[in-house]
Parts: sequence; structure tokens; C-alpha cells
Amino acid sequence: MTALPSSEVLLAAFAGLRPLQSSDIVDAAADLVACQRQYRQALLSLANEKTGHHKLKQAASQRISAREAITTLIAVIDDTVDHRQQQRRTIAPASAPPPVPITGVPEGTPVMVVQTESIGALVARMADLWTQVLAAVATDEEPPEATRLAQLCQGYDCLVAAIESGQQLVLGR
Repeated sequence: MTALPSSEVLLAAFAGLRPLQSSDIVDAAADLVACQRQYRQALLSLANEKTGHHKLKQAASQRISAREAITTLIAVIDDTVDHRQQQRRTIAPASAPPPVPITGVPEGTPVMVVQTESIGALVARMADLWTQVLAAVATDEEPPEATRLAQLCQGYDCLVAAIESGQQLVLGR
């Protein structure tokens, strides 16, 4: 069972650099960038007052297509993470983390932190921020999205570490 990819691996995949032994998560993450870019371009076309009727219909179709592809890629990532969590539970149920004492919870009740946003949704947000950063850098702007992307990467890495150690459970779709 391979570990979940780090944010560094995901950022490399966003840039088009995939490891030799890629995973479903890394492949889907790389594909998310193109989908996010298509989605944003479609939104810009829809918002442009000078866009003609034919181009508006095309942009609306591209937006729907990109959104469906993003949803599919998120599902691929979430299914992979869910499968890994199921494998981990069947392989090492005895190695579960000790219960965390929380006020108001009866003693002996096992407590696990649950992440309600899926890994797929987090990776999709990272891919979207990546496309925004690239667009801003192309115009020589100081992108605030770069800071948000860095913060999201830190949070993702902490979440992955907690999942890998069995201290956190991620709910899929």
C-alpha cells in the first residue's frame, strides 16, 4: 500500500511532472489542472459582454463539460483514498490509535477526528489555485492565490500525515 502523495508531488503533477510510478491520485490531480483552466476560461467568456451568441453557447457547454470532468476526477481521488482506508482497517485493526480523552465523552469511547471535505475536493481546490497563480504570474502580478495555495498545501500535508498515522478519517462523497 503506497502512501498518499505529498503536496510537493501534487504541485509537480500540476506542473506536468509526474513520478515514474504515478498513482490514480497523482494522475487525476494532473488532469484537474486542465479541467480547472477550461472551467475558468469558460467563465471568462461567459462574463465578457462582447462574446457573441455562438461563443456564449460554446462557453456554456465548455463550463458544463469541465465541471463534470472535475467532479469525475474528484470521485477518482476520493474512491482511491476510501479504498486505502478500507485496506488499512482490514490490515491492521489492532494498531488503531488510542482513544483521545474529550470532555463530555464517556470514558472508553473511541474518538477519531473526521475530515468532512474530501481529499479530492482539496486537490481540486489546489489545482484551481495553481491555475490562478499561473495566470497572475503571466501578468507579472503578485498573486494572493500563491499564499492561499501554500497554506492549503500545508493543511493538506498535515491531513495526509494524520490519515497515514490512522489518527484521522476522511469521509468521501
